[in-house]
Amino acid sequence: MLKKFAPYLIASSLVAVNLVGFADTADSNNSQMFIEVGPGLSQVQTDIAQTLGATTVSTTDSSSYWGWHAGMGGIYHYRALGFGGELRYNAYAPYTQSFTGTLGAETANITAQYQTSSLSMLSLAQYYFNPTFKITGIAGLAYVLQKLNFTVSDSGIPSSSFSLNNNHVAPVLGLGLGYDITTHIGVAADIDYIFGTKPQVSDTSDINYINNYNSDAPIASANLSLIYSF
Repeated sequence: MLKKFAPYLIASSLVAVNLVGFADTADSNNSQMFIEVGPGLSQVQTDIAQTLGATTVSTTDSSSYWGWHAGMGGIYHYRALGFGGELRYNAYAPYTQSFTGTLGAETANITAQYQTSSLSMLSLAQYYFNPTFKITGIAGLAYVLQKLNFTVSDSGIPSSSFSLNNNHVAPVLGLGLGYDITTHIGVAADIDYIFGTKPQVSDTSDINYINNYNSDAPIASANLSLIYSF
């Protein structure tokens, strides 16, 4: 597992070192390092297809949506443009869905809870509309840590619980707006999307529920940031 993702981690470390290097050597008027932290709204993108063959079906979403993020990076400014990169950590809100289907006299209950976080290496491109207001394009790769807590129970059978891990690398795109309050302090808001495969439930077997739920689920998020530049 570590060998599979080692190139991404090494590349992220090299870019971070280079960002620090250009901040030390470049004209301080044209380059800045920054750190940011803030809350975020997020949701794992899931679809539960109602194809169980059940006479009655109900789906319950009992998710929370608040998470948080923190990051550090650097920007090189040239006139109204800015180019740079960021290493960002996101802790997403747990996402829970429960599915109930009645098959004759039997009832099948399945509950899945996603616990996800990501470490992303992002490229940033900025355009300043004026000296304080900017738009930022975001693109990069995210190493997603996805844990699925699963509970399955049928009528007359004790419930069973277990967890599955699915760590993977996925592309991420985003767009943000920022405002520089002072030379060193700013605020920003951005929306991001980590690409994946929306889980689809297609038949009555428990193993297919598990395999479909544990696919590389997409994640949509909206973040607010407090930024300190130096």
